[in-house]
Amino acid sequence: MLQDHELFVRLCQKRGISSIPEISDAFRASSTTGELRLSCLSIIIPVCEIIAQTLVSSATIKTLDMSDCMLLPKGLDGILDALCEGTAVTTLKLKGNNVNGPIVTHLGRVLACNNTLKRLHVEWNSMGAHADSFAAFCDGLTRNHNIEQLDLRYNQISPQCAEHLCRVIQRNKSLRSIDLSWNTLGLQGGRLLLNAIGDNKTITDLVLRGNCVPEDIALAMEERLRENRRRCVATEFVLPSADVASSPPLTAEKQGLMTPTAARDAYVGIISSTPEKPRTSRGKGKVHKASQGSKDLVQIADEISPSIETKSEANVGLEDGNRGSSARGDHISLVDRDDRVIETEPKLADLNEMLRERSAAIDLLTDKLAMKVAEVDDTRAQLGLLQTEIHQLQQEKARFDSDKAGEIARLQKNHSEAEENWRRSYKDLKNNYNECSRNKKEADFKIRQYEKEIHKSSLELGLLRDKLVSATRAYEDLLSNHKTEMHRLRRESKERDNKHRIELNILKSTLRETTQALEDCQTELQKSRGESRDLSENQALLKAKLDDAERKVLRYARIEENCQRLKEEKNTLQEKLVDSQRTVSSLQRQVTSLEGELIEPERRYNLLKEELDLEKQTNERFKRELGEERARLKDQAFQAEKMNQQLAALNARLNEVQTTHAEVLRERDRERKQLQEIISSKERNLSRLRTEEVQRTEQLYAAFTKYLSSLGPSPVT
Repeated sequence: MLQDHELFVRLCQKRGISSIPEISDAFRASSTTGELRLSCLSIIIPVCEIIAQTLVSSATIKTLDMSDCMLLPKGLDGILDALCEGTAVTTLKLKGNNVNGPIVTHLGRVLACNNTLKRLHVEWNSMGAHADSFAAFCDGLTRNHNIEQLDLRYNQISPQCAEHLCRVIQRNKSLRSIDLSWNTLGLQGGRLLLNAIGDNKTITDLVLRGNCVPEDIALAMEERLRENRRRCVATEFVLPSADVASSPPLTAEKQGLMTPTAARDAYVGIISSTPEKPRTSRGKGKVHKASQGSKDLVQIADEISPSIETKSEANVGLEDGNRGSSARGDHISLVDRDDRVIETEPKLADLNEMLRERSAAIDLLTDKLAMKVAEVDDTRAQLGLLQTEIHQLQQEKARFDSDKAGEIARLQKNHSEAEENWRRSYKDLKNNYNECSRNKKEADFKIRQYEKEIHKSSLELGLLRDKLVSATRAYEDLLSNHKTEMHRLRRESKERDNKHRIELNILKSTLRETTQALEDCQTELQKSRGESRDLSENQALLKAKLDDAERKVLRYARIEENCQRLKEEKNTLQEKLVDSQRTVSSLQRQVTSLEGELIEPERRYNLLKEELDLEKQTNERFKRELGEERARLKDQAFQAEKMNQQLAALNARLNEVQTTHAEVLRERDRERKQLQEIISSKERNLSRLRTEEVQRTEQLYAAFTKYLSSLGPSPVT
């Protein structure tokens, strides 16, 4: 079977698209880590479709990270269609992809169909910009019963969107964590969420920073979330209740007593039926004492059993003697009375001896009973010591809880201070960024104005150039009209006319060069503003050429003066030469006016260039400040994350200590109850034994007196 990166490369080759190395490397890394990291990459639509096909066929990619890719809607639709068909992705990150409008509705349909997604991160988007699309998203989220974590930070979620979100919280029982930081919920949204949290007992984390929610609502919501967390911890860490085996009923003999072996077996059964559980090192000493007490009670049962057995045998013998004596007493006769008296004397002695032995046994049993009572009192004293130790442990736990609560409060205070500092710094950074954006907009507006003015100046230069060309053409036409007349002049005048034409040709070429330089300047201005230095040099060159043209025009004026002296010979030629001089003077005025008009655009261009340099310096300074502020925010975020990790570790340790202590307390209570039950049963047995011994002693004494009375006084012979 093809690997994911091999399938991606093959699909790219099939579509005729060159595979992007960064994406191929990400697919290759995902085969071992299970995470496809494509954040901050520029991905085109065909590549998105190929990624979607690869996700459908992949069974190893569990996390898809496409944060800050600025995906186009069509490409993002392809990814969402793949998730709707069915993939192994459990975590989807779409941060900063401009998710809004129809994409939000499509994401809701994906949530309604998908049964593998557990974590969805869509922060820094605009999901709440369209209430209808967000309602469709919430409908899909309501029908999804696998999602556990939802990140909706910076999504423009309004109080109207909060109503749909409350419906999700009330109906979806799989959500555990929702982050709604830095939205626009306000007072109304906070109240709606507070009412929705009251109907959901499974959500344990709801973040509402930066939503302008009042403090009382936030505290009430935190209290309900704390109850939910406590309930979740109780359901996860509760220990199964131990089934305490009921002690077998004590069976008694016909006289109401239990046989010794049966009593001992019953007690041992009670002790052995108690389930053993692992004990912590902290309560080993007390558990050892309790087990030692149990062993002592077993020994007490062993010691009592022979005494009960002896007394049972004595009672049986006494009853047999009574039955025998009564039978004999019924059948004796007066003749055999003397023989019976002689025979009964040793029996009376034996009965007296037996009575003394029974009295000694009763005294011994009474002493043992007193000793056992003393031992029971000692056991009660040990039980009192255990209770005092348990009380001390509870006090230590209370002190430990108070210390941990104080430490957690300090850490929370430090965390809140750090968060407040980060919030202030973020606000300052945002203000600086807004100011930079305003300055940039102003600079762009000024640049556009400067470009418009430069374009206007170039158009004016083109008009002036056209005027100069038209004047030159008029002058050339004038010269061509009077060319025939100039041939009539004398040879000297012809030579001077030739010189004059040469000068005019030089002036024409100079004007053409000036026109070409102006055209080059205009094209260079339209192509790039960065070639301002070359433009200034070209303008300087143009100015020099204009100065040269002016000198040549002055030279031409001198030549015309010479021609005027020659024109004195002919009046007609003189008039024409005067007209030509007027034309030349008009051209001179036009050239001087052109030169004056060129000075002002050059000055304005220099001013615009200086302002542009100042704006560039300001933008660079703002960029440096923005980079420094970002670095400082990253450091603060790292410190806050570190503090959060410390808080999580402390909470884990506190939970572990609480569970351990609760287990120890339950174990102590269970052992104390067992000891109390054993002591009460022993007390009942001892009291029953006392009453039975008294009754049997009275019966023995009554039988003995009856027997003595039945014998009567011996007859006197």
